Amino acid sequence: MPRLSSKAFDRAVREAMGRIPEEFLGHIEDVAILVEEEPSPEVLADLEVPDGETLFGVYFGIPHGERSVFDTQKPVPPTMYAGLYRTGVMAGRKMSHEII
Repeated sequence: MPRLSSKAFDRAVREAMGRIPEEFLGHIEDVAILVEEEPSPEVLADLEVPDGETLFGVYFGIPHGERSVFDTQKPVPPTMYAGLYRTGVMAGRKMSHEII
């Protein structure tokens, strides 16, 4: 199975983000998409991912439907982000075109 370079993978992520339908873009406008090689041991432990299982990505932040005007009075994370893990995505695909 050919492996995409980091640069090609990042380009594929940008292309996929560019194809998100307009109706959904407003729901993710405050979310940064971070591409990382793999999840940290802390993330795997916090999410209780079993050994041998693959994590493709994760979202950290307040879900859009749960946000409230009162959230400004609580400590809110300074950023909301979705982590996309290159090793997980690459392990779960069969061909390069499947990731875009």
